[in-house]
Amino acid sequence: MQAKKQAGPVLFFWILFAYIGFISGQGPARAEEFHEPRHLLLLNSYNQRMSWVKDIVLAVEDVLDPDNNNILLHIDNMDAKQFHGPDYFEAYKSYLRVKYGNSRFSLVLSSDNHAFDFLLKYREELFPGVPVVFCGVNDFRPDLIKGVNKFTGVAEVFSARKTVELALALHPGTEEIFIINDFLETGRAWQRDIDTALEGLKKRTRITYSENLPIRELMEKITHLDDHALVLLGVYFADRDGRYFTYEKIGEMIAGASRVPVYCLLEFNMGKGVVGGEVISGYHQGEAMAGMAQKILAGEDPEKIPVLQKGANQIIFDFTQLKRFGLNPSRLPPEALIINQPFSLFQEYKKEILVVAVLMAVLISTIGILIVNIFRRIRAEKQVRKNEEKYRRIFENSVVGFFQSSPGGKLISVNPAFAGMLGYDSPEDMIASIADLETDLYLKVEDRQTYQEILQREGRVDGFEYPVKCKDGSAIWLSNSTRAYFDDKGKPVTYEGVVKDITGIKLAQKEKAEAEQKLMQARKMEAIGTLSGGVAHEFNNLLGIILGNAELAADDTPEENPVRPYLSEIGKACLRGKKIVGQLLSFVRNPRTSQKPIDIGKVTAESFHFLKASLPPSIECRMNLPEKSMAILGDSTEIHQVIINLCNNAAHSMEGRAGILSLTLEERFLEKTESFYDQELEPGRYGVIKVADTGEGIEPHRLDKIFDPFYTTKEVDKGSGLGLSVVLGIIKGHRGGIRIMSRPGHGTEVECCFPLIEERVSESRAEKAELRGGNERILFVDDEAAVVTIGKTSLERVGYTVFTQTDPLMAVEAVRKDPQGFDLVITDLSMPGMNGQSLISMVNKIRPDLKTIVCTGFHDRLEAVGKENLGANALLMKPIRQEDLRKSVRMVLDGKGR
Repeated sequence: MQAKKQAGPVLFFWILFAYIGFISGQGPARAEEFHEPRHLLLLNSYNQRMSWVKDIVLAVEDVLDPDNNNILLHIDNMDAKQFHGPDYFEAYKSYLRVKYGNSRFSLVLSSDNHAFDFLLKYREELFPGVPVVFCGVNDFRPDLIKGVNKFTGVAEVFSARKTVELALALHPGTEEIFIINDFLETGRAWQRDIDTALEGLKKRTRITYSENLPIRELMEKITHLDDHALVLLGVYFADRDGRYFTYEKIGEMIAGASRVPVYCLLEFNMGKGVVGGEVISGYHQGEAMAGMAQKILAGEDPEKIPVLQKGANQIIFDFTQLKRFGLNPSRLPPEALIINQPFSLFQEYKKEILVVAVLMAVLISTIGILIVNIFRRIRAEKQVRKNEEKYRRIFENSVVGFFQSSPGGKLISVNPAFAGMLGYDSPEDMIASIADLETDLYLKVEDRQTYQEILQREGRVDGFEYPVKCKDGSAIWLSNSTRAYFDDKGKPVTYEGVVKDITGIKLAQKEKAEAEQKLMQARKMEAIGTLSGGVAHEFNNLLGIILGNAELAADDTPEENPVRPYLSEIGKACLRGKKIVGQLLSFVRNPRTSQKPIDIGKVTAESFHFLKASLPPSIECRMNLPEKSMAILGDSTEIHQVIINLCNNAAHSMEGRAGILSLTLEERFLEKTESFYDQELEPGRYGVIKVADTGEGIEPHRLDKIFDPFYTTKEVDKGSGLGLSVVLGIIKGHRGGIRIMSRPGHGTEVECCFPLIEERVSESRAEKAELRGGNERILFVDDEAAVVTIGKTSLERVGYTVFTQTDPLMAVEAVRKDPQGFDLVITDLSMPGMNGQSLISMVNKIRPDLKTIVCTGFHDRLEAVGKENLGANALLMKPIRQEDLRKSVRMVLDGKGR
């Protein structure tokens, strides 16, 4: 009531202040220098959906005004109505530590008892030394914060006695006060406190209390109260049967059932049939708390700010209920706030209206003088309207968009074409919906900034292209041409411009660019595939020569000779190289590798020990493997290749300086589908290999490109860019996933996940089968002289007669001259002049029953022809072990081949 009486003068001075600020061209003072914002945390005990918490938050934001006072207000809700207990608060403490561990707060605010108790216990652990201001704390005692520094705030003290005294003053004939509280812990505590507060009034009137009744019986009891009774509603949250109610709903229910006036102690209950009372207000609690916060932020010592235990409640009455029970509002205290009171303009602004009436009389007399001038202007205005109408028709009927805006980003006018482009029903709809161009129209703030810079610098913008938001949330592209119009002082006053929808053009440009990119990628992959196939073929021939000579040398070397182990290692390296060559093609095709159960921990350990010897001493190597074995379905050579590639990359990132390279293997259970580089891994058990380094890290813009073939950040002579492409192909072939976490200056960590299987890895010993030779005649054909020499030597050692030929045409001629002179033809698939498939076809025409074996290391040729179309009795992949060659020869000659 008092606030409304002051509205007139306040409004007058507010208008006067605004006018002075306007004519001075200054407005509110603005800080010229940038200061780091101060961070404040508001910790609510309950959920922000509760109107009590909403009012507290609203009051804090109204008083502190974070946006205009350089304050970042963080709000967290403990939701302690639903979740509480020591375990929950310990978990909540951990949550706050993680969320705000890097934040520096100037002040912590809290509402209600749970947050207050939580901060008393954990403030120094979570926010050491940060001042705390609280509100809404029930049963507050000064000893609760005795010895606790920088704690102050607003206690929640209900005004039961003051409310009852107000009620008795308004209802002098009252004989009974019926007090309602529930029988929960809070309700019983309130009943005890109310009984104590009303001790001195028990001689004036009879005080009775609600029993622990079901809500239906309580409503019936209220309905039958005597006409000389009053109802005082305390706190009622649940009845005896466990039915729960909101504070607002229970106030409405009790007031609706009662024939006598109902008074309350909580602001929630107002406006639903309750007469009034001196109530606890969430807004005023928050307002008082925020006022203390302002003092602390201004530099006042929180130790010198006492806890506010009185004065935070407010007297509120409902005009509708005062009228219902015949109560005169003039009998209320001057500070009382009356809600739902009809507004009387004349009564509130009588003096102002009389002044306006006098001014109107003066104005009417002035009108007569002005009429003459008005008629003179009418004829000129008619002509102006004709011109305006002409241009208005152009403006409204054009298919091009027109607009006019203020320099501050507010639309003044638009034509229907522009509104239609953005999906608005009318220009009025568009202007009303777009309050600020920067936030409501522009998708990118930088576009708006660039647009403004050009306009301010040049006074015009031509063909400026940018994406904008439509009414339905979609986006289109506009081409904008704008002119700025200036006042006499050179200050821009309006912008006027033309816009065109160029979304179709932009989409066509994007599709063309994407198509060109895909074509370039396809050509690149085609070139890589061709190159890789040729390299694989040549390298396999070299490996075959090395492997063959090593095995022949081993056959001529006694077991006790110390050279034998070295020759064996050469053979193993060649076979491993054979598999590694296959990985050269893994990013352009998806070859099927031979996978079997392997112990990934054993392979990881072997790879790491093999790698350590090649690393510089400045790099410290750390390996952490679990004791139990983990089995995956995979290829040990490919896993070895993954680890070697990743560790080499890590070592290169630390080149020239000290660092740590760590390799870890752990078991992880994915509870839900997780995204990796370009894979989605299903829930389940996975073995995770992690390779981490303390190197220079990778820039964010490079992370999306590192798996591209030939992409590398190394110098020209220090890498091909194929390593991670090979790694990606291997991991995808094992149905796994890879992801990379890196920041410049903070090193890199790579995770490779492989699905685990339950099958144990058996340590079986391969039994070397007894190889039989023979006395058959064999024609060995290969364009590499060293290869045929090795094959001839190997087969002749087990009794065969071997004829060699490096020219496939001469080999066909030899068969033609003596069709019965050979029992078997062994030929390479890829040779100059004639390939192995053609050679087999020709010799089969000469002698259909002649046995044939084809050898190849050229995957592309094999995939193009197909194994089943070769026409040979057997196929051998280069490089060929002598054992495999002899075994295959014997099987084919014995008729066990295809």
